[in-house]
Amino acid sequence: PGLRGVDVDGLRAAFADDPSWHLAVTATLVGAGRGAVETAVAALKASRAAGATGPAGQPVVADAATAVDAARLLLWDAASQGVDGDAARVARGLARLLALDALTTALSAAEAVCGAEAFRPGTPLE
Repeated sequence: PGLRGVDVDGLRAAFADDPSWHLAVTATLVGAGRGAVETAVAALKASRAAGATGPAGQPVVADAATAVDAARLLLWDAASQGVDGDAARVARGLARLLALDALTTALSAAEAVCGAEAFRPGTPLE
């Protein structure tokens, strides 16, 4: 049944001895952000092919792509830090925080470019 009703404290305790799960969560966030950016870029290309002119939506998508790329670089840095020590813990936390922020930026950009169709069942963002 997924994570519904799961004991969150028990889950935290299970992962407490394995800090690499932070990297896995961060990688998932970065991947979802990249998917949202790619969806937005595809929508911009389709709009351009349909005859739209002007930069509508492009700056927002460019900002989202930059945020996702920065999150990916911080993920790589956190992964290279190892698992022990305060510096590694801080690097993992910063990478996860920026990845979450980048994901929300990318989802907002995709929604702005795609409109209500962005979350239609069967689409990548749904």
